[in-house]
Amino acid sequence: MDEKMKKAEPAEDPYVSANAVTRQGIAIAGYFAGAVLILVMQFLGFRFFFIAGILGLTSLIIGLRILFAKDGRSKLPGIVLVAAGALCALSRTPFRFIRPITGTLLSICAVGFIALGFWNIIKLIKILNGRPG
Repeated sequence: MDEKMKKAEPAEDPYVSANAVTRQGIAIAGYFAGAVLILVMQFLGFRFFFIAGILGLTSLIIGLRILFAKDGRSKLPGIVLVAAGALCALSRTPFRFIRPITGTLLSICAVGFIALGFWNIIKLIKILNGRPG
């Protein structure tokens, strides 16, 4: 009886939807764009007070939008962007000892986004290799 049930099970669909491929591509672009945004925030934020505030606030708003989105996407990019926005704002405090710490943490955030981008490239390659023809 078990052999008949095994034969009756539907075969796994070898086709991957174009939507899944598109989602992975958008995620890759988003992670690399986030890394560039964080590096620009770090570079300009330590030199120009006004630009640091605008970039930090923009990062904070985008991160909160990702965190409170209704869809089932990952919340990790939102957490990283909120942290980067807060760090950029903290870098402009009058306490001089905070600047090197925030600069290091912003660099770690950017490297994390780059790593997530490469991880998603690997996932995209696996998806594309699973597609027939």
